[in-house]
Amino acid sequence: MPSFEDLLAAKKTLSGTLLRAGLQGGVMGMMKSFSTTEAVTSASHNVHSIGIGRKWVDGKPTETLCVRIFVVQKLPLSMLAPFQLLRKSIEGIETDVVEAPPAFASAKKRKASSPKADKKATKKSAPPRKPPPPIAFDADASDPSGGSPNGRGLHRNPLVAGVSAGHFKATGTLGYFCRSLKVGEGSDVFVLSNNHVFANANDSQKDDDLVQPGIIDGGSLGSSHFAELHRSVPLKMGGTSLNFVDAAIGKLLTGIAFEPEILTIGKVHGAALADTGMRVCKHGRTSGYTEGVITDLAIDALVGMDHNDPSIVAKFEDQIRIVPATPFTSFAEPGDSGSLILKHSNKAAVGLHFAGANDGSYGLANHMSHVLKELDIALL
Repeated sequence: MPSFEDLLAAKKTLSGTLLRAGLQGGVMGMMKSFSTTEAVTSASHNVHSIGIGRKWVDGKPTETLCVRIFVVQKLPLSMLAPFQLLRKSIEGIETDVVEAPPAFASAKKRKASSPKADKKATKKSAPPRKPPPPIAFDADASDPSGGSPNGRGLHRNPLVAGVSAGHFKATGTLGYFCRSLKVGEGSDVFVLSNNHVFANANDSQKDDDLVQPGIIDGGSLGSSHFAELHRSVPLKMGGTSLNFVDAAIGKLLTGIAFEPEILTIGKVHGAALADTGMRVCKHGRTSGYTEGVITDLAIDALVGMDHNDPSIVAKFEDQIRIVPATPFTSFAEPGDSGSLILKHSNKAAVGLHFAGANDGSYGLANHMSHVLKELDIALL
C-alpha cells in the first residue's frame, strides 16, 4: 500500500494540471447536462477537486487508499475521446473518479441598505447595545426570523456558538469563542468564523461591525452589534494561488454575556486531528445539528466564493471533505459557514466549515490546526 506521502505527491501532480483545466474551462458554472453533446464537450475540463480517500467499487468503499478525482459529470468511457480520459493510476497509485457538484462558500449575503460611509455614521450615532433579558428557547419551537429551530437565527443572550452572525453585509455561523496568543491580547475574548462571514471575503476594514443575528435574520447595526472585526487571513482569489484557511476573528464587545459552548452540542474539548472515516458533527445557522463522516483528508478544491458569480473562485489545498452520516441526508447548507467541526465521540474541534455543495451532499472544512496557527489563537 502506498504511503500517505506518496499519495500526496500523486495528488499534487494531478491538481496542477486538472484543476487548472477546470478553472480555465469555467467548471464552477457547470451542472450535469442531459445533452450528450454538451456533456462530452465539457468532459475535458469538468474536474473541480482532487482528494485522497478510499476507492469505491460497486457502490461500497474498499480498504484501498487512492487519489480521488471529482468531476461535475461522470460519463461512460465509450463516450470519451482518448485525450479526455482521466488516468487510472499515477506512479502506481490508483485513482477513482467521483461525480459531485462543485463547492461554494456557504454564507448568505444581502446588499447593504447604505454605503459603508453611512454605516460608519450609524455606528458612531448608535447607542451602546443593551442586551435584553435572557430568552428561553423551546427546542421544538420554530424561529420566525429564519425558520430555524432552537432559536439559532435569533438574538442570543447569553451568546452561544452555532448561531446566526456575521459582518454587516454577510450572514453565516458563529463558530466558537477563543483567545488570542498575541502579546497584549490575552485578556480579550474573541469569536471565530470564516473570512467570508466576518470579513465579507476581504471586503472589510478592521473594527467593522459584526452583528448577531446576521443581517438577513433581522440583525441590524447598533442593536445587534456584538463584536468588531479584529483580524482575518486574507483570501487569495483567482483560483491560482493557494489558500489553506478561510478564517477570521472578531473582538467581543465589553458587557456581552456569553457561554463557551455550541448550541445543542455544549462545550468544545480542545482540538484534535481529523482522520479518514471519523464521524463528526456540527451546528450551523441554517441546517442546525448534523453529523457526517470524513472521506478525504487532503482535498484540493476550486471553491466558488459567490453563488451569483461562478467566476469568483479561490483555490484551497489540503482541506477536509465530509459527507452526511445516516440518518442525515444533508451535512451543511448556505449559511452554515463558520460552523466548528467536532469529533463526534469527544467533541474535540477538528475543522472549520467554510464551503460545500449547494445540495448539502458534502461539506469542506479547514483543518483546525491550520486555523489556530494562522490566526494565532486558542479555543476557550
